[in-house]
Amino acid sequence: PVVTEAACVSATGSDLNYKFIVDRDSGEVSATHSVTMTYEDCGTDLNTHVKEVHRGTSIATAIDEYLVGSNNCDEVNADYLNDEQLLVTSATTRFTNIDGAVEEGITWKQVFGKGIFFLPPHLDAARADEEMRTLMEACVEPLGRQCMLLRKCPSCTSEVHRNIVYQRLTPFPAFQEGISTADTVDIPNLFMNQWRENNNVMHVD
Repeated sequence: PVVTEAACVSATGSDLNYKFIVDRDSGEVSATHSVTMTYEDCGTDLNTHVKEVHRGTSIATAIDEYLVGSNNCDEVNADYLNDEQLLVTSATTRFTNIDGAVEEGITWKQVFGKGIFFLPPHLDAARADEEMRTLMEACVEPLGRQCMLLRKCPSCTSEVHRNIVYQRLTPFPAFQEGISTADTVDIPNLFMNQWRENNNVMHVD
């Protein structure tokens, strides 16, 4: 794990005893040991303690990868997302929050995203899908239509796919996790991972 800082506790052992037991009939040997442990505060944080104890070694520098210090989380988080979540570094080197962004006079709320718009949906795919259905159907009663969804993809090779305003014309079919079929759809997966024409034909669905 990576954290800003950690407390340091020293451990001292005393009264160490070993006991060996020989089974006279089988000849098997077993052993036990006991020790009295005393724990004390190091008097400093763990990062400083490690650097003092292991001065001049790779351990003294490697500890900085795990104890990053105050006010360094943004940089570490960006590095992590670049390494683990495949951020598009050509677009930006930092996580981008588009919640509350205004485009053509409309204020948008970010509901999920990946890459530079990293905001994962709920881990339960069925719950994530249900949350999207609820959000998109919230406009039906006041406006007589489903809410619009803005899909942004700066890294898409096709320019027409980089900014899509999605207006659903028909109700979504039943949920099934994964790629869309003729009768099912996984809404978060459809918009983030596997854009398909099943139940998603322009000017029809």
